Amino acid sequence: MATITTSPAGDYFGLEARESTLSREVIAGISTYLSLAYIFVVNPSILANAHMNVSAVLFATVIASGVATIIMGLWARLPFAVAPGLEMNGFFAFVVVGTLGLSWQDALGTVFWSGVLCVLLTVLPFRQAIIDSIPSGLKINIGVSVGVFVATIGLFLAKIVAFKDGLPDLASMHTTSLASHEAVIMYITFAVAFLLGLKLFKFPGGMLVSIIVGAILCRVFGIVADKPAQLSSDMFLAIGQANILSVLKNPHFAPVMLVFFIVDFYGGIGKFIGLTAATNIQSQGKVPNIEKALYVDGFGTMGGSLLGTSSLITFV
Repeated sequence: MATITTSPAGDYFGLEARESTLSREVIAGISTYLSLAYIFVVNPSILANAHMNVSAVLFATVIASGVATIIMGLWARLPFAVAPGLEMNGFFAFVVVGTLGLSWQDALGTVFWSGVLCVLLTVLPFRQAIIDSIPSGLKINIGVSVGVFVATIGLFLAKIVAFKDGLPDLASMHTTSLASHEAVIMYITFAVAFLLGLKLFKFPGGMLVSIIVGAILCRVFGIVADKPAQLSSDMFLAIGQANILSVLKNPHFAPVMLVFFIVDFYGGIGKFIGLTAATNIQSQGKVPNIEKALYVDGFGTMGGSLLGTSSLITFV
């Protein structure tokens, strides 16, 4: 059993009860940050397709993600990171704005109301009732699905698998993609994380080391973002630009808002359960302080829309 470090912080976060230590949590926090930091580059580049200012989206992404994640940790006392999700910003930019023709201001207003609906269902509390009604076997499967989702993203970023009509295109796999620089980096970082995670080595922070190794290899092979976001004087342009009231008159408002809501609603449930399934945080299928986490989820989406970004989600 790991040595328990008792401290005021440890008592507040229940580290002793969860057989963890403050140093382990710090390493885990850094690993989590490095795992999701790509969204600070990707989110502005995707929302730029909705004619949004890249600097404004970068500012909104950083501030909304940072504040929501801190509140999730300090108030809900759960190890969930909160930030704009790829499934949300893609729908926002390419469907809501690109296909349906809503302005990005109207799209932000729609995101705001989806967050309001999430909060209302938490207050009532229908959302918690749905979580409690999920059978234990299905909860285990949700955890598996989260793992498959993460693995799919990894294969996509490594350019091993492409997508066609919203589904992985296995026909895209060929010798070149399997031996590309991105694929080789994935093999190496996976091997590093796997080996350092073995009980034989007992090395703390193996995942963190693999992320650092991957970052260095990406730099060596020249793998960089296509549209890197930059700080500029334009970063405040999107604050308060969401059309909260006028969007209600848009004929596309209701169906678009429901899509944002459903993805956030069920995605949040799946991630709360799936991310704690293999830990001692979850007890008999229940996650402590989950109601507070649900509030952070809903209010985070509302706050993010007012700052100028798409829906905030709990990150895998």
